[in-house]
Amino acid sequence: MQVQNAILHYNCAVGIKPERESSQTLAKQFVAFLALWLISVAVILGGAEALIRRYSPGPSLLAVIAAAFALQFALYWLPGFPILRTFIEDAMGRQRTPLAIGVVLIIPYLVYGAGTGAWRFVPVLALCGLVVIVLGIYAVFPPKAQSLSWQDITVMALVALPLYAGWYREVWPFPVYLDFMARLFAVALAAFAIISVRRLAEVGYDWRLVSADWLEGLKQLGFYAAIGIPLGFALHFIAWNPQKVGGAVAVSFVGIFLFIAVPEELFFRGMLQNLLEKSMDNRYTARAIASAIFGLSHIHHGFPNWRYAIMAAVAGWFYGTAWHVRRSIVAAAVTHAAVDTLWHHFLTV
Repeated sequence: MQVQNAILHYNCAVGIKPERESSQTLAKQFVAFLALWLISVAVILGGAEALIRRYSPGPSLLAVIAAAFALQFALYWLPGFPILRTFIEDAMGRQRTPLAIGVVLIIPYLVYGAGTGAWRFVPVLALCGLVVIVLGIYAVFPPKAQSLSWQDITVMALVALPLYAGWYREVWPFPVYLDFMARLFAVALAAFAIISVRRLAEVGYDWRLVSADWLEGLKQLGFYAAIGIPLGFALHFIAWNPQKVGGAVAVSFVGIFLFIAVPEELFFRGMLQNLLEKSMDNRYTARAIASAIFGLSHIHHGFPNWRYAIMAAVAGWFYGTAWHVRRSIVAAAVTHAAVDTLWHHFLTV
């Protein structure tokens, strides 16, 4: 019965349109989740071998960091498997879901902190407090509608500001600041909060391989290039400067997709633009506002970097278009990651 409920609740839980529904069983989705998780962890750890050797953490500490990373990555992937996630939520019960999610979200840090000796009372207290407040806001004060609410504004601020302020440097400091762990944590916290607790529809956080998502993402890349490249040259923001081509381009795309594009698209499109669209009569106005805020979020790179803000705002329109057309974080992240990859490898000043 729980499997049937999970599939029946699939559309309601994540807001995927009927044409994108899947007939996957719980077992098949669990296998897909497990395969994606294990393969991605192996590939990323293997690709980071040179970086790992540079800091020489030692076998035991390396094993601890790898274990914490694997656990954190599992929580990054899990919200994007709706049948599996809904099955777990149904098994726990609606009332216990926020508490269970909160406990699970802290586990990777507990493994990391205890194993590396990086455990500090204030950082762990702050991390626990952040989880409790974010999940608690939606659990104790659930929004009465799908439109933008004070709860959403508060949660988005709590998710975004620690990343921009570098607050996580004290949470994952060894052997250097593990920025990727902070991003994985923020994605998991935001995704579970808005999908499992707030129950926001049409977020688009879905990890099934759908070719139409990738095609739409690449299409919007072409549209943006037609405007963004001339604009970038006019603003002296870009210049033709190819470097580190070949396999490095593919590696960069994967890294940017997972650790930059998905976190930012979940926040700016799956949350912000989604909520604005549900609050306004004009979806173009909602997209424009989300794009402008996205652009301004880049102004601190050499503050005030207006050229970067303008380019990011224009790009945000096309990321938002990809998300809107497909209602998919993947589609938007494909455009986003492709733009950043081409910029870093071919068009940096």
